[in-house]
Amino acid sequence: MAATELRADERAKPVSEAIRWGMLAPLVAASCYTALVLVPFAGHTAFAFAWTMAPLTAWLLGSAYAGSAVMLVLALRRSEWADVRISAYSTSMFMVLMLAASLLGRHTMHLAHGPIIAFFGAWIWMLIHVAVLFVGAGVLIAQAFTRGRTTPRAPGPPLLIGGPMLFAATWLSALGIAVTAAPSWAVRNWPWTVSELDVRALGAWCLTYGVSTFLAWRAGDLTRTLPGLIALMTTGLLGLVGVIRYNGSLHNDLATWLILLVLVTLVGMGTTGVMFAPVTVP
Repeated sequence: MAATELRADERAKPVSEAIRWGMLAPLVAASCYTALVLVPFAGHTAFAFAWTMAPLTAWLLGSAYAGSAVMLVLALRRSEWADVRISAYSTSMFMVLMLAASLLGRHTMHLAHGPIIAFFGAWIWMLIHVAVLFVGAGVLIAQAFTRGRTTPRAPGPPLLIGGPMLFAATWLSALGIAVTAAPSWAVRNWPWTVSELDVRALGAWCLTYGVSTFLAWRAGDLTRTLPGLIALMTTGLLGLVGVIRYNGSLHNDLATWLILLVLVTLVGMGTTGVMFAPVTVP
């Protein structure tokens, strides 16, 4: 018995069933649903979503949720915690940021008015984000007590890869913080009509992608962060499609080019990471 327990402790720490079915699987369903509402029905959020937003805003948010859905599906297929922890941590951080944005922008949501689908959607949205605080904390604690060897961090990626990753992580995080901390300033300078809730939501995604890129850089072995890298590509590519589709609503100003730079950065970092991931295998 003691020998069996020792062997269990020597194995790499697995993904706990609590994380797999208490966090990843439910969030796959929630992310897929949100993406399937916001992207195809980007122009109909007044009756189909928790709050009303401009079509391009809805498309960009939907793109981020589509990227998240891809990441979580891929994470569900992994068995080692080292392959999943960045996805779990970054998703948890985003849900907290999104709950804060929703509470601060609750007057914008359809919590007391609007079509019946939007009304129930707003309340379900709030309840899910509140529940995630408690469920997420519980499953992460359960994961911490899961027996197994902690996989050591690999050496950092080569400078040619690691340098741009660290730069992108820094400026994406800084932009996300600026937008979420000063939404009224962002609203005044945004290249199309948005609410403070809109920019806080987009800022939450920007900050999450910045932090997750930093964590991927710190992890060293990019093969372990492939779900997140593919999420960056998915979000960036789908977002660029939305910009092309709704280009008539954009102003030709610095803010527009900044948003394009964010999307191109996501595509570039995701693509580069996937291409050069084998180089970072320790």
